[in-house]
Amino acid sequence: MRLFTAIAFLGLFGVQVLLPASSPPLKLTYRFSHTFERRNPNRAALVRVALPGDETGKQEIHSLVFRPEPTRILEYGDRKYAEWVWNSVKNPIVLHVQVNATLLEHDIHSKPEAPMPQLPAEVVKAYVQAEPYLETLNPQIIALADSLPESNSPAETALHILHTVATRLRYKGYDPVDQGAAKALRAGKGDCTEYTDLFVALCRAKGIPARSRIGILHNAKKMPLHSVAEVYLPQQGWVSVDPLDYDRNGTLKPVRMLYLPTLRNDLTLFGYFADKAYMIHDLGEQGPLFTKVSIQRSGSATSKEFTY
Repeated sequence: MRLFTAIAFLGLFGVQVLLPASSPPLKLTYRFSHTFERRNPNRAALVRVALPGDETGKQEIHSLVFRPEPTRILEYGDRKYAEWVWNSVKNPIVLHVQVNATLLEHDIHSKPEAPMPQLPAEVVKAYVQAEPYLETLNPQIIALADSLPESNSPAETALHILHTVATRLRYKGYDPVDQGAAKALRAGKGDCTEYTDLFVALCRAKGIPARSRIGILHNAKKMPLHSVAEVYLPQQGWVSVDPLDYDRNGTLKPVRMLYLPTLRNDLTLFGYFADKAYMIHDLGEQGPLFTKVSIQRSGSATSKEFTY
């Protein structure tokens, strides 16, 4: 059993942070199978899959194995994608991607090995502006951000926002349709995506760079896809927080999952979040029929399997 010590952090609303005993890195193998059933199977098809990459303090990717081999690998900054192109292909299209990774725990107390460089101005601008689902300029979101207590640091503001999201939303269960921050705030409910979107939108409204992340939980009971937030803190860099987990447990625990690329509205994936493979062709079909993933711990003979 892991040992935790609960403490009050900054005295904010009784916000508690769990400080775990040091956990060893977790080595896992993820096997993804994306299946497409097309209405017009004789037409050209293009499929892109977002690929996980190394992230300091969060994960190490040891190998990626594809079947069939992709037509090319696309790289845009720290984001990487596999792309398959066919002039004609029969149903069903099935793509297999195996990821061998080591997952590390990461939280607001994680300290980088070296001082973090200051974010370039254009990066700050990108992560404080409004975008679809992150409606920073929405009047209700602006009013809620303005109502937050004064704080002495971005970390303190982030914890105020974390508590505010937990008090304004209730968990409604998984919903495959994204609602966005403004709609979630009006409705007072959402799933992990809405919790994250509202947290990110409020951080941006306060001028704090923040972004939504999606990944694959290794210890999920039902749905392995999970959305968390990252907030940029001076001296620490991009720090992961899980607004839904805080709402459920009243504590802020370390995040450990297989992170996928960082964009909320990813034009490389045709405007979608990086949670599945996506396909387009000349009739505009997109999205997989379903995705299966099995997760196996190193040294274990068994695996967990999920379909989404």
